[in-house]
Amino acid sequence: IASGIFTSPEPVDVVHTELCSLHLDPALHDPAHCVIQSLFADGFIKYQVRDAAQEDEKQQAGLEILAARDEILPDSTGAMAWVTGPIHFTMELSKDVPVLLASALPRFVAALFGEAGLDWPAERAKTVFAIHPGGPRIIELSQRILGLDPSQVRLSRQVLREHGNMSSATLPHIWQRILLDPAIPDGAVVASLGAGPGLTLSGMLFRKSGTLLSEAGE
Repeated sequence: IASGIFTSPEPVDVVHTELCSLHLDPALHDPAHCVIQSLFADGFIKYQVRDAAQEDEKQQAGLEILAARDEILPDSTGAMAWVTGPIHFTMELSKDVPVLLASALPRFVAALFGEAGLDWPAERAKTVFAIHPGGPRIIELSQRILGLDPSQVRLSRQVLREHGNMSSATLPHIWQRILLDPAIPDGAVVASLGAGPGLTLSGMLFRKSGTLLSEAGE
């Protein structure tokens, strides 16, 4: 949407908000909902999308989009769902979700890198990953099945530990930490992987440009 409304060199602000607490019902005490209500959190973040062709000579820190891919996994519609209730949504979440997502990742990631003209096996060890932390097991299985070093997914674990699963607002928080981290060099390839009902896998490849200066009160 942001890229479709560029009319000037000015960037487009995206205000990304997830109020997961609106959907929670503390009266539900079954084990599944105890997990859901302890895992999900509210999230808020603002970021900018700008047209690289309209950039001025002053380089700004950011993530250049190299490729994007979305895919629905076959025979997975019952694994995750939001069910409409009288005053909120109730989430249905199968324990098989991490396995279903992780098992599809090798092929999906190879195709994502291919769309950017990059060789996945050659780039694997030096790529930084932003994996949507739907839960700790999703990060763990993704790391194992993709053959990643723990350092490549450390920021995903960090955001989950400090903020919980903020639904779709979680990945932008990981992107921010990648941009703030001086240990991640300019030019590094960043693979962002998310998932949701469908089951749907969504991926983007970025290239880091510069390092953001941390703002006071971040």
